[in-house]
Amino acid sequence: MLALSALCLFLVSCATPVAQERTVSQAETQKETARPNSKCTLQLELGYVLKEEIDGEYWIATRDGTFQDRREEFTAKWDREVGEWTTTTNAVLLQIGGPTASSRFQNAVVPSTVLANTNMKWNGIRNSLQGRLVALESICKTP
Repeated sequence: MLALSALCLFLVSCATPVAQERTVSQAETQKETARPNSKCTLQLELGYVLKEEIDGEYWIATRDGTFQDRREEFTAKWDREVGEWTTTTNAVLLQIGGPTASSRFQNAVVPSTVLANTNMKWNGIRNSLQGRLVALESICKTP
């Protein structure tokens, strides 16, 4: 194994400058190609974190009996956070996938699931976020 490593090092050191430039150029191209997917995946991960935070806050406030008194405050905060995530994600998608990716994200199918005995505004926020997350998953998988 050591001999193979030494041979590889020798071959790399003997490579022509043009070949070395081509290898560096290919590596840079691969990095640039990988970046969009990683940006997309990062937004997807941030979206799921946001969804978990919103759900967690809702269930804790409901359990503690504080949601009803503060529902306007909670839902305004969640609307704002989802809006900020949506705006940022849309900007990333325009950058990496153009108008088509952005349109797919913006026009995501929003599920109409309503959990029994829960707040309708919270359901709407989480459904909107869930629909966009599903669309974003599909967009991130597209090469």
